[in-house]
Amino acid sequence: MMMRTPDIDIMAYTVFDNRDTVFKAIKAGASGYILKDATPRELIEALHNLYNGGAPMSPKIARAVINEFQNKVIKEEFLLSPRETEILRGLEKGFTYNELADNLNISYHTVHTHIKNIYEKLHAEGRESALLKARKKGLL
Repeated sequence: MMMRTPDIDIMAYTVFDNRDTVFKAIKAGASGYILKDATPRELIEALHNLYNGGAPMSPKIARAVINEFQNKVIKEEFLLSPRETEILRGLEKGFTYNELADNLNISYHTVHTHIKNIYEKLHAEGRESALLKARKKGLL
C-alpha cells in the first residue's frame, strides 16, 4: 500500500500490544500506534497529531519502543504472573481447562483468559509451543 500511495500516513489502532506486532506494524509503514483503550478524545488527538506530521503512540507502546532502543530487557522471571505460572504448570501436567478451573476454584473462562495471555507473552501458538518456550526461559 505504501508503494502505491506514499503520501498516506497509516496509524495502527488495535488491542495488540505485544512487541512483535508493534514492530511489524511500524516496519510495514505505520506512522503511529494507538491502543483501543484510548479515549475518544485521545484517538481524535492522535489523528490530528498524525495529520500534522507527528507519530502518535499510546504511552505503553512509546515506553516499549524506548525500552527496545535502550536495550532494556524485562527479567524473564517476571514475564508471567504467579497465577499464569501455576496454570502453565497445570498444562505441563496434562490438565484440561476444566480440571484447572476446578483445581484452582476459578471459572473455565478465567482459565482460558490466562492461557491466552500466557501464549501472547511467550509468543506461542499453542500448548506445546508455550511449554517449550517456558522451559527454555527457565519459567518451569
